[in-house]
Amino acid sequence: MRISKQFKRSIVVFFWASLSVVALAQDKNIADSKLQKNQYEIDDFIRKLPPIETFIDSALTREPLVGQLKMDIKKQELELSLARKNWAKDIIGGSAGINYGKFDNLVISKDLGLDQLNTSAGEQTRYSVGLSMKIPIATLFDKSNVKRAKIDLEKLDYTKQSLIKKIRDDVYIKYNELISSYQKYMILIHDFDSYDAFIQQAEKDFYRNQKSLSEVLNLKMNRSKAQMDLLDAKNNFQKAVWEIQELCGIEIKY
Repeated sequence: MRISKQFKRSIVVFFWASLSVVALAQDKNIADSKLQKNQYEIDDFIRKLPPIETFIDSALTREPLVGQLKMDIKKQELELSLARKNWAKDIIGGSAGINYGKFDNLVISKDLGLDQLNTSAGEQTRYSVGLSMKIPIATLFDKSNVKRAKIDLEKLDYTKQSLIKKIRDDVYIKYNELISSYQKYMILIHDFDSYDAFIQQAEKDFYRNQKSLSEVLNLKMNRSKAQMDLLDAKNNFQKAVWEIQELCGIEIKY
């Protein structure tokens, strides 16, 4: 029984098509496995990072201006306390004294029902304590020194809080940039690795007249572009690592 050439050709085409399907399925399984591995590496990287509050606390500790402002605030609190004491001192005062010498004493005595007044002299030490209150109108209503010290203290506190907020915002930005740049880097690694399998399959299909030369060349051009994107992503990730390490002083391990 003769088998026609058309039937033979159909068998050959079916055979190569089956091989292509098997190869594509294998490539897909490999790609899925690599994607899962990349996702695991991303999750592992994020899990090993210290909490963001740790980065913030470290950045605040490393910023010398924060420490300087804290010292200035303490100094200004003393200035405010002194201004209040000086204002009160001009309103309320006290006095005390000690006197020593001879003093005449008046003595009232009764003798046979008659009251008699006698005087006697003797050496004594006498103590005196007094409290005085002045009401100088100008000083009473003039608390300019106290108000000035209070305003200066509020300015310092506002400056400190503003600086802390800026540092917190910077850390949040750098922390998110670190994570997003690492995710992009790992995704592009997966995409770039996939091109090798696609190009190998395309070259096989080209020799089987199943793909054109332009399709193979287009894949190779896309691979070159993916390689450039991968290099850019790697540089951005390394830049994000350096920036957050400089800001917070915490080493990033990857």
